Amino acid sequence: MSKLLFAVCLIVAVSAAQAQKSAELKRYSECQFGKDYPTAQVQEFEGEFDRPVTIGDQSKIIHSMDGYSIYVAYKEDEPFANIKAEQLRAETYDSDKQILIEGLRSMAANTPDLESPTPTKSESNGFEVYGVNRAKLDGNVLSVYLLLNNKTHTSTTVYLLNDDPAQRHFDTLAQFHAMRDEFLKSMLNCFKQ
Repeated sequence: MSKLLFAVCLIVAVSAAQAQKSAELKRYSECQFGKDYPTAQVQEFEGEFDRPVTIGDQSKIIHSMDGYSIYVAYKEDEPFANIKAEQLRAETYDSDKQILIEGLRSMAANTPDLESPTPTKSESNGFEVYGVNRAKLDGNVLSVYLLLNNKTHTSTTVYLLNDDPAQRHFDTLAQFHAMRDEFLKSMLNCFKQ
């Protein structure tokens, strides 16, 4: 009888932990990023999934318990950010985190016209923040940021998008950098709460 009680308690504890972790991501998906950055669409990926990360000519797998795709516009009409928020498994978090960082490093090393061939690293509001940025307003993606929270085991990848010059709301790299910085600050402030 005590084995059955232990098993039931374990199932309840695991379910509660998964619900709590999913609640963290749900909170991310409900963030308001400011009046100029409305959320256009949110898609939840329920349940556990594995996904590949490309590192050079290899592919490594990370393990997620839950995830959201969040699409953000600029002033209602311009695609601005594609956000992938994931709840990584606690038991594989450290190795998955390294795979994600190496994937970003590999992308930076193999992408022309970046400001730096390696990601910048900083810390903000409890997150390790790694980023790469284009040196010109070329390509579909102008910046990629990886936000890692070691306490909650969450990983958020942010792709900041370019648009056709005739349709986008910025003309210079400096204008884009100002928008990028405003958006990332707003996002990190919301995620920390």
